[in-house]
Amino acid sequence: KVLQKIAPERDKAHCKGFKQMLRTHFTGNGSEFVVIDETSKNDHTYARCFSRAPQSQCAQIHDVFVRGTQYLLCMALTTDGYLAARVIEGSYDAEQFYNFIAEDVLSNMNPYLHECSVIVL
Repeated sequence: KVLQKIAPERDKAHCKGFKQMLRTHFTGNGSEFVVIDETSKNDHTYARCFSRAPQSQCAQIHDVFVRGTQYLLCMALTTDGYLAARVIEGSYDAEQFYNFIAEDVLSNMNPYLHECSVIVL
């Protein structure tokens, strides 16, 4: 079995209160939430890390050693699909991420407690 790590600082009463607040203030279908996520792709993205080999032999694979060009996708996801997405070459810096939120995401947001009104980072 895989162990689940639980922080000793976790407060069960506080968690219960938070869950109750979510049930009270939101519709329950998740349409209020816009989740921001990112993923990247380079030449190592699909490289295998584990393999099998006969006993006393090393598992080997011939694959590219250089990572190549990295692309980073930042997206805003809702229960209905993508709200916004932006792909750049390399990595996001603070200004690029801010511009993504300000230009692409906030223009599609609604007032609090309506659909697409809460950003989850």
